[in-house]
Amino acid sequence: MSNASLSPTLTGSQAPEWRLPIDGMTCASCVRRVENALARVPGVQDVAVNLATEQATLHADSGAVLPAAAKAVADAGYEVPRETLELNIADMTCASCVAARRTGAARRARRARCPGQPGDRARKA
Repeated sequence: MSNASLSPTLTGSQAPEWRLPIDGMTCASCVRRVENALARVPGVQDVAVNLATEQATLHADSGAVLPAAAKAVADAGYEVPRETLELNIADMTCASCVAARRTGAARRARRARCPGQPGDRARKA
């Protein structure tokens, strides 16, 4: 299950809302354990974990807290699953197109500071 929201949802005057999938929870004690772990992450203002959707919703000023949040979940004995996304990109006709795509994706990934993006692979069509 991966419904991670790596783009924040803005909720009025609150800090942006981020959603993380959580694997391995089986009961209310698991939920409380994950909530406590996430609440201790610096920068997290509010957290709620839903057992039925296997998802944590947290409010934080920036996405910079997401790697620390994933580590806190892992340290509590659960997992934030990662997904690999492979895109087919049309109209790339030469090696320069591939190089331009790789350079642009790497630059955007560094700016976003988002986990799971360094594996960008662009191939000549």
